[in-house]
Amino acid sequence: MDKKQKFGVRKNNLAPDTILKDKYRVGVLLGSGYFGMTYMAFDTVLQQMVAIKEFFPNGLVKRAENGLEVSPVLDADSAFESGKRAFKEEAVRIFGSFDLPGICAVKDFFEANGTSYIVQEYLSGGTLKEYLQQKNNHMISWDECLEMFTPVLEGLNHIHAMGIIHRDISPDNLMFSASGELKLIDFGAAKYHASSEDSLVAKSYYAAPEQYKDTQMIGPWSDLYALCCVMYEVLTGKKPTPALLRMKRDNVQKISEYTVISDKDENAILQGMSLEIQKRYFYSGNLMERFGLDTKDSKLFLGKIRSLWGESWLLSITEKTMDIQEKKRFRLNVRQKRRVLTAFVILAVVFGSISMYLKSNPEIVFDYKLNQARKISERLEEKGCITSKSSEFERVLEAILPYEKEASSYDAQNIKRYDLPEDVLKKLGIASRGKYGQGKFYLDVETVEDIVSHYYDREFEIDYEEYYGSFQKETVNDVEYIYSYASHYHSYEYVRDDGEEGKMTVSFDPVDGRIIYITFEGGIEEGELFLSKVFPYLVPETYFTDDEIKDVLSTTREVFEWRPMLGEEDDSAKKDVYLNLHSKYRLSVYSYASYYSRYVKVTLYPGAERNTY
Repeated sequence: MDKKQKFGVRKNNLAPDTILKDKYRVGVLLGSGYFGMTYMAFDTVLQQMVAIKEFFPNGLVKRAENGLEVSPVLDADSAFESGKRAFKEEAVRIFGSFDLPGICAVKDFFEANGTSYIVQEYLSGGTLKEYLQQKNNHMISWDECLEMFTPVLEGLNHIHAMGIIHRDISPDNLMFSASGELKLIDFGAAKYHASSEDSLVAKSYYAAPEQYKDTQMIGPWSDLYALCCVMYEVLTGKKPTPALLRMKRDNVQKISEYTVISDKDENAILQGMSLEIQKRYFYSGNLMERFGLDTKDSKLFLGKIRSLWGESWLLSITEKTMDIQEKKRFRLNVRQKRRVLTAFVILAVVFGSISMYLKSNPEIVFDYKLNQARKISERLEEKGCITSKSSEFERVLEAILPYEKEASSYDAQNIKRYDLPEDVLKKLGIASRGKYGQGKFYLDVETVEDIVSHYYDREFEIDYEEYYGSFQKETVNDVEYIYSYASHYHSYEYVRDDGEEGKMTVSFDPVDGRIIYITFEGGIEEGELFLSKVFPYLVPETYFTDDEIKDVLSTTREVFEWRPMLGEEDDSAKKDVYLNLHSKYRLSVYSYASYYSRYVKVTLYPGAERNTY
């Protein structure tokens, strides 16, 4: 089974070169969700690229053998028609608004093939989620963040004044245009003012608390909660804690623990993420003002926004039942309770089945994580250092200067060394170059620990850990370079199958968690397991055959055979073997035997060609 099928990529999409409305030539499938599919397409009349959303709700419809006609499955007619009406409303709300900053424009709407289509502007720059995956530690600076989100904040003023609440702002619903402008897409979950339809709970990491409760309490402040959650993620590299969990224990970490940001701007974002509506911002212009942005145009929308949402705002800040901090439970009527109960039963069955399957087949999870890690690594630019030509250089230099070490007799005059505390290093967010500048493996330490625990069928507990915050500044031809060689060590001890002690040591980058090197110490069986099962996840570009593994460990067998001939004194037999057969790795095999113990220590380093990071 191929990977696309394994992870549930949608089938039944329109074939490339299909013509819609006599003018739109369909291209590749860009993505799919519960409500339908989105295609790249070409407008043959206006000679421009567009994106077309086809209403194709998962589980409710089927496509005819001709590859075009869509019809509801048995007993799904009512749900299909209701969904189509909502789909059309999405287009009507935004249609014709081509110049809204930060908002993806809707260019056309039509019905064909038994379903409906929305034609939008084509955003070729990818999603914010994909952009963050390419960034070191999945985070950006505050200056870049503010510049990126300013048009989105302006766009929210427009749609809120039109009576629209998006309700599903998230990193994968924010996309970049060809010119790099960030725009909000997908109004499929949007709520129109005075609509009687029930609320849809958006993605749990970003959904405001009121989206789980009374729809009458949803307003511009709900979108601002989600947007501030997204800003929190891009600045910290960490997903925000879902509101439902925060209602039980609100322990959101400060943004300044991860990056450089002023108290004023940090507090503005955290205020936007407040669980209590009355502590948030009424409309986008308030948040822009806190950020020091120009709000002259925003204030033009304030009167309209007040007339649409003012009553809901007043209700939300005076209604005691909305005190989320004190009332950590839902107040639902009988109809709502039935719906919630049904939804939870369905989710429990679906996710329970998936969870059980993945627990019994963890290799699927490992393969997926490796695939994602490789994609991210391949997209990142090779950095390796920060130079004095970089805009970040002065900030980094100022941060590391207090930690300068005394020069040793081995240091050249053009080299200075620094030993940074781990919290300072994480704030800077500078990834390590790895041991001797050789880079790192693709996977992070937590995933590798899970892989080792699975294949060795034992839990590994950290016996010892240590951190080294080594930085180096070097001057070459009047250009200064700053490198990070920082690393964190975890050491694990365990009892081997033969009753003797075993040990695993992992060195990893404290910033992104990626493995710098790994050592496994044990018997021949443990060595074979490492080379046959763990090695392929660390170096997926190659592998060892069974015969090659026996050959690698042949010296170990020879050393182990000496053990009966060794006395209780200091006699020992040992031998080192080094392998550098592939550009992606270097392997060291150290075999040891004495009267009291014997072990093989297999150490794996990245090769001479550094991985990207």
